[in-house]
Amino acid sequence: MVRGGPRVPGYAILGTLGRGAMGVVYRATDLRLNRTVALKMVLAGGHADDDARARFRVEAQAVARLQHPNIVQIFEVGEADGLPFCALEFVPGGTLAAALAGVPQDSFAAAGRAAVLAGALAAVHAAGLIHCDLKPANVLLAADGTAKITDFGIAKRLDDIAARTIDGQVMGTPSYMAPEQAEGRLDRIGPPTDIWALGAILYEMLTGRPPFRGTGVRDTLDQVLTRDPVPVRRLLPGCPRDLETVCLKCLEKDPARRYSAAAELADDLTRYLTGRPVLARRSGPLEQALKWARRYPYRAATAAAGILLVAAAVAVVTVQARADRVQARVDRAEAEVRRQEVAELRRRDEATNRITSLYRRAEVGTAEADRLPPKPPGGATSGPGSSATPPRPSTSSGGSRTRPPARSATRRRNCSPGRGPGSATPGGGPTPAPGSAS
Repeated sequence: MVRGGPRVPGYAILGTLGRGAMGVVYRATDLRLNRTVALKMVLAGGHADDDARARFRVEAQAVARLQHPNIVQIFEVGEADGLPFCALEFVPGGTLAAALAGVPQDSFAAAGRAAVLAGALAAVHAAGLIHCDLKPANVLLAADGTAKITDFGIAKRLDDIAARTIDGQVMGTPSYMAPEQAEGRLDRIGPPTDIWALGAILYEMLTGRPPFRGTGVRDTLDQVLTRDPVPVRRLLPGCPRDLETVCLKCLEKDPARRYSAAAELADDLTRYLTGRPVLARRSGPLEQALKWARRYPYRAATAAAGILLVAAAVAVVTVQARADRVQARVDRAEAEVRRQEVAELRRRDEATNRITSLYRRAEVGTAEADRLPPKPPGGATSGPGSSATPPRPSTSSGGSRTRPPARSATRRRNCSPGRGPGSATPGGGPTPAPGSAS
């Protein structure tokens, strides 16, 4: 018995297992069944307010509805001296938080444990409940290492959530709290909220740290709402890519982009454990940019305006450069046309000059020929320096030879070489016909 501890009929208090903001958990012996149990009582005692009592009652009712090997079982609910209590299954292995102690776990073992917890969550959701506070401290380990979910103190019934609107109340543990929970959006809480928390637990098992941890509650909540987690493989390069993809899918800001059901997460983890391809797919660069724009609309608008300005400037420069290239081609074409025209004019001038030169030479030759004196008739010379061509001898009918007078140069040039009947003789008379008298 613990000195100063509460007295609960039928139970012997052996020690304290844990203490929270509103309750305390004792290790006790069930005297009737001779078994060790975890006895949970409201810390406020007889002065417990209505909210504390209501939460305690909700937890007891929630656990009583669940029968699963990976969920801590409830044995009894009652009151002792005005103190509400419930007797729960005692799990001797301590919490998962104590087992992790900030040390990364083996990837295969972490995936196996996460698959077990996903199966337990599927049973919780099938019972119409949302845990809302899943974290390593609320996962107990049996002696053989089996994980069991506990502490349903802030669990929500799905039908109650659907009937309520936004109340702005933030309940849970910031590092494992989904964005919709961090915003106090009760109307958006559902199975994906617990899937986020399980993804955060898997992230911590793989890397040794939660995905978001700030300097305080406000800073941590701001990270949950506005930042993406550091990729697992950046912190643990040896982590399999498929397992990282599954983990990061659980931590999507938009609930619609997470696994829609815990059973789907359990199935994808089983695929990884059995060596089959997982169904989850990584976000591409465009998708990541869109997510960033949704989280930072003002920054995105500023960046978009800057991009548009740069694009407009590039477009103007590109159009101007293209216009300059076109104008340069036009200028080159015009220059080539002008060059060809000049060359053609030069050829025409050269041809004209050649023709003019030929005409001038011909005119000079004609003028020189006109300046020469004419030859006298009969072969007489017109000057002491002139020469006459000796007359060709002719044969008469009597056989005597006579020397014909020389023809002038002009007559030689104009007469044909042959002499026919009736042609002029060298002396100027007609040539006698053959057989006639000379």
